[in-house]
Amino acid sequence: MSAAALQAEERSKHLSIRTGDGAGLDGLARDYLPAAFEISNCAWSLATNSDFVCSETEGPRPADFDMTRTMAVVLRRLAQEGEAFRIFRLRFGQMPESGAALRKGPLAMRFLAALQASMA
Repeated sequence: MSAAALQAEERSKHLSIRTGDGAGLDGLARDYLPAAFEISNCAWSLATNSDFVCSETEGPRPADFDMTRTMAVVLRRLAQEGEAFRIFRLRFGQMPESGAALRKGPLAMRFLAALQASMA
């Protein structure tokens, strides 16, 4: 449902732009579909990475699976320790928040330090 809602929001944004500049529907698919793909890809990655935690799950694991799992463990630990990470983790899992907040912004330094420590 999150993916559908985010795609509808993205489609609405593209339609509003076209309404404002009188462009009509020409080029809508070209502009909208890459964004819709990224939203679907994020949802798919969240689901499949969780599935692959179970050893009985068949099929090739994503190339970045080990790193993704390490990041998830670090994020889970930080979420247990503080409200800001609990809120982020919930929002990230439900998809209104992207992982970009873990690379820049107020949570980034603490997350990156904890990630580095977990790999030492």
